[in-house]
Amino acid sequence: MAQKLENRANLFRIQILIIDGGLLALRNKIDQTLTAQGITLSACLNNEKKLIYSLKSSRIITQVQYDILFPTSGPVPTTSDMDITLIICLLRSLKLFGLNKKFDWNATPLFTDKSVEADICRLKAYRNEISHIAETTAIQANDFATWRNDIEQILVRLSSPPLNIQQNIADFKDCPLDPDEEKRVQEEIKKWKDYEADVDRLKEEMTDVKERVTEVENKQELIYRRLNEGVSSMQTEEEKYKKRKKELKDGLITFYKTRHSKVFLSPLFEEKDTPLVSFYVRPDLSSIDSTTTKSEDRLPVKSLSEIFKTENKQNLEIYVLADAGIGKTAFSKYLANVWCQAHCHDEDMNKSLLKNDIECMHEFDFLFLVLLRDADDLCSIDELIFEKIVSNLGLKETLSKDALLEILNNEKCVVILDGLDEWTHPEEKSDKKCYRSPKSIPHRNDREKCTVLTTTRPWKLGVLGLDSCQLGKKVELTKLSYDSAFTLTERILQRWKSSRNKDALQIEVTQFIKTISWRHNAELAFVPLLLIYITCLWCDGVQIESSNCDIYINIVELLLSRTIKIHGELQQSHELSSSDIPECFAEYDNCTKYYPLLMHLGKLAYLFCILVK
Repeated sequence: MAQKLENRANLFRIQILIIDGGLLALRNKIDQTLTAQGITLSACLNNEKKLIYSLKSSRIITQVQYDILFPTSGPVPTTSDMDITLIICLLRSLKLFGLNKKFDWNATPLFTDKSVEADICRLKAYRNEISHIAETTAIQANDFATWRNDIEQILVRLSSPPLNIQQNIADFKDCPLDPDEEKRVQEEIKKWKDYEADVDRLKEEMTDVKERVTEVENKQELIYRRLNEGVSSMQTEEEKYKKRKKELKDGLITFYKTRHSKVFLSPLFEEKDTPLVSFYVRPDLSSIDSTTTKSEDRLPVKSLSEIFKTENKQNLEIYVLADAGIGKTAFSKYLANVWCQAHCHDEDMNKSLLKNDIECMHEFDFLFLVLLRDADDLCSIDELIFEKIVSNLGLKETLSKDALLEILNNEKCVVILDGLDEWTHPEEKSDKKCYRSPKSIPHRNDREKCTVLTTTRPWKLGVLGLDSCQLGKKVELTKLSYDSAFTLTERILQRWKSSRNKDALQIEVTQFIKTISWRHNAELAFVPLLLIYITCLWCDGVQIESSNCDIYINIVELLLSRTIKIHGELQQSHELSSSDIPECFAEYDNCTKYYPLLMHLGKLAYLFCILVK
């Protein structure tokens, strides 16, 4: 019975040695460090208040412990106010005490490691062990001696210099059982258990939080990855789209410069075509009120921007009207060449173009010029562009119809349909069925950024059956002004007689204009096509007659002679007797010889005019 009581006393003494002796040693460690650094505990705590607050937020220390360190009132804190758990936490966490931040507190220290970190770790291990020993359990004398010796060495090292710690140790190891002290020890051990339970619960919560954070991070990473993949895919698609646009624009510029940058000037210059921009003289333009056809409601158009915009709003439907010979096709090709210059600068071409025209056409990302006389059996603008333009750019394999539609839908485009009077819906010529309407014009899709400019003779507009909203903006190409006729004549003569100096050239131009302007048929000189032919007659040494009939016969004779020179004699189904040939043709060999052909052509033209009107 006595031995059992002694063994219980041994447990009690070990508990006192750890609880009171350990607390004393660790308090001494803090006090010694503060003294050596010349700083008070309060100052040390205030310097690291932010770190200590984070310990509280992380629930490493409790609110009660935090209030001990930073009391709202009363005396300043001392180490005597702190329990062993709080002191160990401060020693490990505060920079002032200089413990190794990389020390593994969860591992058992090596026997040879006598560092402060290792001794604190050992002391915590003994504390944890005795806190799990039931109060009714005893410690045998041999175990007691081993434990006491180990703990004493730890406490001595932690209290170096030892001061009076050894005397305290001696008191602790010989103290008798005391019910009150035993109760205090058990309460202290209970605090440790509660604290450990809180720590374990916190660890579980932290583990749960970490798992949730990991789950969120994984989901976030998945979202980011998908977003990045989406962005990358979008960037790739955007890059492909930009590449398609560039290829199309470059192809269009090359196509227009190859196919539409030159004009056939006249039979006198059949050896080579003439650059359009250096030769072209634009006829006067007039804007027509869509609600009337009265001449007084025509307003002069001074720039291209007035055609494409009305009160700064883009016109989506434009009809350019002009009689035969005024230059509808030349105007269409001029627009295409200005657009090319706006997007691919050519210094030589720049000299022949107006800056305002270039700026106007630069607003359009793409221009599509479709000659409706070559439309074949196509009735849709989109099909016309794809089959008649894209297929000629070498892009038909790389630029699909869907890709073309994407550009037409998203980019600012102008589509020029030249020669509506030369086009009829294929349903009228074949068995091909089409369910879209109206059938009087090529079918189009409504697009916010796409302007459709159509050139036609005025009579065609009257048979379209479209209302004013569908017609949109109406513009008329009128005859040349005197100055424009002078400029065009000068350019023709300059090309024919390039060796002449500027003064001599202007004298001849003035003489030519005077020769034709006094005649009653002078208005012929203000129709561009007729002016070109009359100038060719002048250059060919043909006398300019006073009657329209003589002028037209001379033009026909000139055309026939040049055609025969290039292609040889023409075949005819039969010949007329000389008595059937009008006297006005008698002096002209080719007109006389091919009079039957001219009669058939004249009849065809007459019937066509009657039928369409």
